Amino acid sequence: MTFFAFAPFLRPHARCVGQAILAFIAVTGFSAIAAAAELDSGFGAGDGYVPVSAPEPQSDTVAAVVRQPDDNFVILGRRMIGGRGVLLLQRYARDATLDKSFGDQGTLTIDIPGESLAPRHLYVQADGRLLVAAESSSVFRVRAYLPSGQDDPSFAAGGELLFPLASGVAAGACSF
Repeated sequence: MTFFAFAPFLRPHARCVGQAILAFIAVTGFSAIAAAAELDSGFGAGDGYVPVSAPEPQSDTVAAVVRQPDDNFVILGRRMIGGRGVLLLQRYARDATLDKSFGDQGTLTIDIPGESLAPRHLYVQADGRLLVAAESSSVFRVRAYLPSGQDDPSFAAGGELLFPLASGVAAGACSF
């Protein structure tokens, strides 16, 4: 499967923003891009990339990749199940191995019964906590998670903020 994703693992000597922009490329799996657009062989199994297995390659998509303060990174994606969008978060260690301590064996599934979710953004806070922004047909949601992938009980009521969308406005459209 081909993903469009920003690869956050630039070597320290890659100082130029232009070189960082080169990291926004179509790749099979996730790659680490170094200066002059060479793969960083210190990432993954020495190849500079990590193939990501997707049980349902026709429906899995990646929406965002963030790097946490501890140099682990988290991927936000969506999987279509029974016609509904379900969000997935996966956390990878700096060496590109799936972090089995995150969520359930490395994957956190966000499934709201009766709703089809579309991922909008993934934010990482200075302490590594994660904010996931998603949208359904009637509401924009922001959910918070601890760096371990557990719900953040200190964020809003039940770990989630809900913003109803204006009626008659399609998901993804502006409703100002």
